[in-house]
Parts: sequence; structure tokens; C-alpha cells
Amino acid sequence: MSASLSLQAASDRLLELAARSGMNHAESCATLLELLATGEAVDEVLRAELCKQEISLTGFGVLALLDRQRETSLGTSDLAQSLGVSAAAVSETLARLELAGLLTRVRRPDNRRHNIVELTAAGRQAVQSTLEHLEQRVHRLTLALSRDELSSLRDSCARLRPSVADL
Repeated sequence: MSASLSLQAASDRLLELAARSGMNHAESCATLLELLATGEAVDEVLRAELCKQEISLTGFGVLALLDRQRETSLGTSDLAQSLGVSAAAVSETLARLELAGLLTRVRRPDNRRHNIVELTAAGRQAVQSTLEHLEQRVHRLTLALSRDELSSLRDSCARLRPSVADL
């Protein structure tokens, strides 16, 4: 059974349970499940776009962070902390991106055990190109909603996010 089929089965069971509870939870569950399914579909499209650019999600996170923090020297641990991934995952990603010519790593003069990571011109171009592709995809996706609907969706998601920790 594929992950999406098992997720659908779990969603169906959750909706059945919510409907039987008699407390009008079915609409809440259906709405949240629809939001999750839409988020997963968008995530798949964005990951596919990154795959076309031959960049992993973590790799793109590294490149985008380096592009945004041009004036700040960032090391492996800084990147790992900012991205919420392990230092080992960042090190592996940095090695792939360096081999691709998208960044350089230089030993810090004050601490030879640590590297300063910087984008190359090709890395900056990759970030810009990928952001442009992603922006076009997001724009096409959101054409299905009016400006008011987009604003309402954004506000609703912002109100829900703090409650996630309480689940």
C-alpha cells in the first residue's frame, strides 16, 4: 500500500470517528485534512521543481540562507541550527553543493577546525533561478483564489500554527 493510500485510509477513519462523536468535529477534521493534503501536494510540486534544478530541499535551504546572509560568515553548525537539521546532514549537503560548484568552504583563520561557507556566482544564479521557478509555480497555484481568499487563508494558517504545539 502506498503512503498516500494509507494516509487516505487514516483520513477516512478519522472522519468516520469525528462524525460518530456527535460533537460536530467532522467539519473541523475534514478542513484540517484538506489543508494537510493541499500542503503535501504543494510540497511535492516544490520538491519536484528543486529536483529539476538538481538541488535537494536541504541544499536549497543552504543556498537560500547563504544568499540572504551575504554579509555574515556562516559555518556548518550555524547552517544546521538555522535549518533545523543535523550538522552531519549539512556537511553532506555542503560537500555535494561544493562539488557542483555552487559554494566554497574556506577554513576560518581564527579556528582551523571550522569553515566559512560562501556562495559562488553559480550558487547565486542557482538560487535566483530556482526562486524564479518556484515563484511562478506558486503564482499559478494561487490564481485559483481571490486576493481576499488568499488573505483569509494566510490569516487562518497563522492563527492555527501556535495551536499545533498543543496537539
